[in-house]
Amino acid sequence: MPRPLSHSECPTPLRSPRRGLGPALLLGAAYLSSATRAHAAEPEERWYGYQTMGADALAITLLIGSSQSYGGTETALLVGATGLYLAGGPSIHLLNEQSSSALISLGVRVGSPLVGAGLGWAASHFMPYDDGDEVVRGMGIGFLLGLLAPMVIDAAALAWKPAAPAPGAALPALTWQPSVAVTGEQLELGVRGAF
Repeated sequence: MPRPLSHSECPTPLRSPRRGLGPALLLGAAYLSSATRAHAAEPEERWYGYQTMGADALAITLLIGSSQSYGGTETALLVGATGLYLAGGPSIHLLNEQSSSALISLGVRVGSPLVGAGLGWAASHFMPYDDGDEVVRGMGIGFLLGLLAPMVIDAAALAWKPAAPAPGAALPALTWQPSVAVTGEQLELGVRGAF
């Protein structure tokens, strides 16, 4: 078995693996420091998607109840489900002072089922069966998927707002302080403050 070469016998000088580590560690630390500062500069956000999910769950419950009821109550439940579906999410956004999210939510809730039905109609021409109801089936499936998409978009993407400051956190306040300076024959009066 051959013996290992010593440092002086190697044709190429051995380099310490630590020599290349310094710049890499410095670059890594600089990156993490800048990423931390950038993250600290971003305002924290609070998620309120559980509220829109609750309204949507109630709308789905009313819809299911309308399909299981009889004696004239099915129409009232269907109207209630439709109204809650269209106005529930946008109303919650408005209550959380997010008017742009409310407008987007309303637009997606109105437009998505219509787009879904149109895509279902287009896809119905490629369905493998031909019993005469493929267009209705395709539009129905597209419409239902179009109803579900805004619920997910509302809760996941739109239901965020800036976090309120923690209780007891120091808030910037208007402060002022009088100043008086007496030097020899001069008297200076002033007010200084932080706004």
